[in-house]
Amino acid sequence: MSGRAVLVTGSSRGIGAAIAASFAADGDRVAVHYRSGRTEAEAVLAGLPGDGHTLVQADVADADAVQRMVEEAAEALGGID
Repeated sequence: MSGRAVLVTGSSRGIGAAIAASFAADGDRVAVHYRSGRTEAEAVLAGLPGDGHTLVQADVADADAVQRMVEEAAEALGGID
């Protein structure tokens, strides 16, 4: 499948970054999440193939912040699959 809109938490580095890259390589639009490492998240975003990707920030220990993150990602990506 391709053309999906996905939110990958923890995708500013490590396994999360690899997962985001895999989705993007498959033709999906990705919301790259970070908690405090915006510079790292921007680097991941810049390295993703395709277009339509976005950055979202939240501390996942904060339920209100998570809700805002999901809403922001859905708005930027036209929904989340």
